[in-house]
Amino acid sequence: MRYIINLILLLPMILLASREIVQESWETKNSPYIINKDIEIPSNTVLVIESGVEIVFSGDYEFKVDGYIKARGEYDKKIVFRGLNNQKWKGIRFNFQRSQEDTIVSILNNCHILNSYAPDTQIGERNGNGGAVHISKGNKVLISDCTIEDNDAENSGGAIYVFDGSLEVRNCIIRNNKADNGGAIYSRNSNPILINNTIINNLARKDGGAIYTKDSYGSFVNTIFWGNSAERGKQLYLSDAHSNPDFYNCDIEGGKKDFKGPGAGVNFEGKYLDCIDKDPLINESEEGIYYSLLENSPCINSGIKNYGHYSFPVYDIVGNRRVNQIVDIGSVEYYSNTTGINERDEMSSSLIRNYPNPFNGFTTINFILEDSKTANVEIYNNSGKVIKQFNKRFDKGENSFTLDFNGLSTGIYYLSIKSKDAVAIKKLHYIK
Repeated sequence: MRYIINLILLLPMILLASREIVQESWETKNSPYIINKDIEIPSNTVLVIESGVEIVFSGDYEFKVDGYIKARGEYDKKIVFRGLNNQKWKGIRFNFQRSQEDTIVSILNNCHILNSYAPDTQIGERNGNGGAVHISKGNKVLISDCTIEDNDAENSGGAIYVFDGSLEVRNCIIRNNKADNGGAIYSRNSNPILINNTIINNLARKDGGAIYTKDSYGSFVNTIFWGNSAERGKQLYLSDAHSNPDFYNCDIEGGKKDFKGPGAGVNFEGKYLDCIDKDPLINESEEGIYYSLLENSPCINSGIKNYGHYSFPVYDIVGNRRVNQIVDIGSVEYYSNTTGINERDEMSSSLIRNYPNPFNGFTTINFILEDSKTANVEIYNNSGKVIKQFNKRFDKGENSFTLDFNGLSTGIYYLSIKSKDAVAIKKLHYIK
């Protein structure tokens, strides 16, 4: 079924952030949504997009968000924004003026955004900026577990442009984007937060192959900058002495010494801690997990788990559980392919089962091993907090044990069974 969008349908009002907001939903059952004109989400509307929805632009139309968007896909059911037959469209625009009291954050989670273009024919700050996503005027946007690729901005920010906005990017792959400045991201008068991303093979026709900053601070944590190119600053270009972002546990090709611009060199005053300049050794083939780390990657166990008051992703972009003690650099956590407990997430669950599920009080875990081994068993909640933990020896063949959830709150929990060479994760639904 194709659902053709010509206008915005408004659903009943709800109360959100102490004011009346209209909520609209785009549902999987109506996908794909074929866009044949510019789309504008009104300023009093929250658009909720379900997992698995595909949004297809039949021409060079833009997706303008004057309201808010909550696009939450899943690891195996991405929300896709693309042009029909690979033709260009004009990206997602967050340009409505926000007040300081407006705390609502738009969310792009588990999305795939590709083949959009910001031409130098638009009005004002949007003119040629932000190939895939344009954020300005106090808008707040969280982009997580997304792949943003093959987008182009005639001026700045091939993937993302942020000016006087709030941007956090987590667990994303940003690749093969192009712009004059900031092949991947252009930040002006903003303080973006980037955690556990892979920013690779982007192109700036002028400055800042990966990142271009102007009057910006921000923090870059556990992120790979590799294979990006530009005339000046293949990875990063700091355009003024006021641009002093911090770097923690990143893998940056060329290192700090290769930063370019007036804010680089002796003028750079940002933090640069525990970063490396080593080939990340990532899998760039279409086989297996795209951009996963190879066995000898220097990014394995080289990240940090805590940074200020920011929480780190519990999972990586493909649904693997992040290791509790030491995480990897980049968007994909490394796991061995050794045979054994090898299920990585609940979506691909076949080897590990529990009954009943949902359950009240007790549930029994069952799985089969090809070899006996000792494993660490953890139960953690939806926020990643470990609730129970113990070690157990499991035998070759069929294994089972019972978990007691009495005394815990109703909700979603996760079971992690981890040996030295593999990991299994299972989603559990506890109801009192």
